[in-house]
Amino acid sequence: MNSWMFVAKGKNQYGGPIVNVCVEGGGPPSTVLVAEEEERNCRVTFRLDETKLWENRPKPEFLTNPNSTKKDGIDVVLTVEDEKMREYLCAADDWMVSKAVEEQRTIFGHGSNRPSLTPDALKVMYQPCLKTSDKYAPTIRVKVWLAGPEFLLTTIKVASSNGTGIIEEGRGWEFLKKHLGEDKLLHFKVGVHLEFRSVKVWNQNQKFSLSMDAKTIFFFKPRSGSLAADSDVPFSLESLMRKVTDQAAP
Repeated sequence: MNSWMFVAKGKNQYGGPIVNVCVEGGGPPSTVLVAEEEERNCRVTFRLDETKLWENRPKPEFLTNPNSTKKDGIDVVLTVEDEKMREYLCAADDWMVSKAVEEQRTIFGHGSNRPSLTPDALKVMYQPCLKTSDKYAPTIRVKVWLAGPEFLLTTIKVASSNGTGIIEEGRGWEFLKKHLGEDKLLHFKVGVHLEFRSVKVWNQNQKFSLSMDAKTIFFFKPRSGSLAADSDVPFSLESLMRKVTDQAAP
């Protein structure tokens, strides 16, 4: 994370700053969350029920126009059961808060005459990537892009349920929709290649967070609706994700 940096990219439609997170060379920082054992997997936390996904927001254009190029997607909440994943995300959160102390004028668009925010104040304002609770396992909220520029779209990979271990691959809402099934992907095991693209600022500059986009997301169906172990399926999540890790390596 020492090579991560903030780059201001103008203002959004509400007048707030657009701030990207980049590494040397200009691309977004990325990481592959690799699951090696059953207890280290991510899982889909809530059903991806299309009747509820847009209850509190306008329905996206891609629902009625499969060829829509307007940028849009859905937020998928994942339960993170891998301790290494949790440690990495906690480190990203710590980096974000410490960096915000140095770069707050870039993040919030404050003028030089405005008093600087204290580290304690920024820590209260920051919404961490890893959401923790006394009652539940930690979760993350990942953006799966289903419409927009080609470079932004999330590649979705779904394991077949016929026991062959064949992975179907596609992009967009229509591909995802046909794989939702009755269980709406609830409790599916997940591997995800994350990109940290930008800093999100909202609530009149009172809240900020590090956005997480899924560059590639794998869904693996548990057998018979159970939370099956990796040995119950004829392919290895670890080996598949290692390929992505190798591809992502500089």
